[in-house]
Amino acid sequence: MVSRSDLMRYLGVFALGFAAMSSSLFNGFLNWDDIHLLLNNTAIHDFDVAGILTQYTLGIYHPVTLFSLAIEHAGFGLDPFIYHLDNLLLHAGNSVLVAVFLRRTLRDTGWLSFAVGALFAVHPLHVEPVAWVSQRKELLSCLFVLSGLIAYIDWIDQRRVRNYLASVVLLALALLSKPMAMTTPVLMLLIDHYRGRKFTAKRGIEKLPFFAMAIATGWISLRTQAPDLIEPFQIHQMDLFDRILVAGEALLFYAAKTVLPDKLSAYYDIESARLETYQAILGALTLAVCVGGALLNSGRAKVTRFGLVFFLITIGPILKIVPFGGDSLFNDRYMYVPSIGLLTSLLVTLGAVLERFQPPRRLSLALGCGLIAILSLQSFDRARDWRNSQTLWESVLVVYPSTPRALMLLARSLHDEDRDLDRARELLLRATSIRPRMPLAHYNLGLVEQRQGNPEAAERSFARSLALNPRNPAAQMGVGIFHLGQGNTARALEHLEAATILDPRSGVAEHNLAVARIANGESEKARASLERVLEISPGFGPSYLSLAELLLELGEPEEAKRVLTRARQLGVNPMDTPRGYAPSQP
Repeated sequence: MVSRSDLMRYLGVFALGFAAMSSSLFNGFLNWDDIHLLLNNTAIHDFDVAGILTQYTLGIYHPVTLFSLAIEHAGFGLDPFIYHLDNLLLHAGNSVLVAVFLRRTLRDTGWLSFAVGALFAVHPLHVEPVAWVSQRKELLSCLFVLSGLIAYIDWIDQRRVRNYLASVVLLALALLSKPMAMTTPVLMLLIDHYRGRKFTAKRGIEKLPFFAMAIATGWISLRTQAPDLIEPFQIHQMDLFDRILVAGEALLFYAAKTVLPDKLSAYYDIESARLETYQAILGALTLAVCVGGALLNSGRAKVTRFGLVFFLITIGPILKIVPFGGDSLFNDRYMYVPSIGLLTSLLVTLGAVLERFQPPRRLSLALGCGLIAILSLQSFDRARDWRNSQTLWESVLVVYPSTPRALMLLARSLHDEDRDLDRARELLLRATSIRPRMPLAHYNLGLVEQRQGNPEAAERSFARSLALNPRNPAAQMGVGIFHLGQGNTARALEHLEAATILDPRSGVAEHNLAVARIANGESEKARASLERVLEISPGFGPSYLSLAELLLELGEPEEAKRVLTRARQLGVNPMDTPRGYAPSQP
């Protein structure tokens, strides 16, 4: 049973987490992963169970995350407030779970668990997973990891089969929310060691389901995180030695940012954002303090070691030794779970120092509350940087002015909102001058030049983009639509067919291919494409209208009537969107 005083502390931690990040409630969607994960994801819009279960969004398999978004979409459409509210509630709940997990694992009866939970709740490094809808996967994964570990501790303490089965199910849900949960079985071994459970054959068998799921997830992730999924990244070109150097740099960076969370950025480019000298020194000192506390603080060394090893286990897979992801050298969101261990280790060591000097209790409490207040205000302000795409990328450029991706996506936001196209072109030219081999920047430059009425320049930019990476389906589709608008149906068909080959489940690409086939007089092929769209995206309205019109032209009025009747039965309005559908963002 939870005592009344503990319950009040847990509620306090929840309130801190909610209040510190509450400014995110007024944020919108972003022209980053939100485009692919939610805004243009027809599987979510249609609540297509098969599509969700078979989808690898940006190379990541996370159907639990997609189902959570699909449920929200079914109830509230694309109201950003609901998505941000759920993210905020998940974070506040995770903050409580941090305190519960540490209290149960460490058998803590004092202040430590609640202090770590409070710092976790308000730390500015944790703004990114809360303020960005697409990082729902980070929040859900943390929720299931901590819940699964608590169930595992119950299994250790009570030996009830239901607790063991719960821990298995919860790990599966964590892995299906985000693959980074694959370190959880190793955390279970850490808990065993802390609790004095010696490794035996029986306990090895006990861990088999957990390791089997983690290994399978790791194998799938390595296969789906291929370097040419969206664009070629530098991290995939580095040799092992260089990646080890990057890992060491990242380790120091994360340690430094935990202690001094200044100059935070949504994107740390592999060339633009390098580790500064003061960060390297601060990171090294932070880790040295934790190691020193683990070795020298005999009374608390066991807890300090637990926190330090927890941090190293969970941060290990995201240090880029194994290449994955894009050209971001660091990511704030990657510290969401690892910070639990580092904060624990730091606070235990700090507690030992305070015991030695014995400052007045009220002074210690005042300093702690002051720190919580400062971090809360910083997080509240930081969450507002994620208000929209323009504010986000401008905040990155304030810290790192030469970040090509920030320049490109700021320009894209200006293009999509049809504002200041001259500035957008200037930003893209700057991005391509900094990084000439950046296919998405050339593609977006082509879109801006097309909007400015310069088709020759647009065609050159599109050609450069596809020469650098012909495997981007959204870029192939966008170039196909450009040629269709120029009246060059042969070129349009070439690119739109490539888009459907690269992404066979894209209803938008298949629909645009049908439009091109109609323009080219290929009625039967167009009919097949439109019927294919309605198989994979039954909620895609424009295809019902296009197919009905095509059937009328082919002399099949009854069949056209059946198509429109089917649309009405599904609650789809064929007039909701134009038949010439705009390309999704690469």
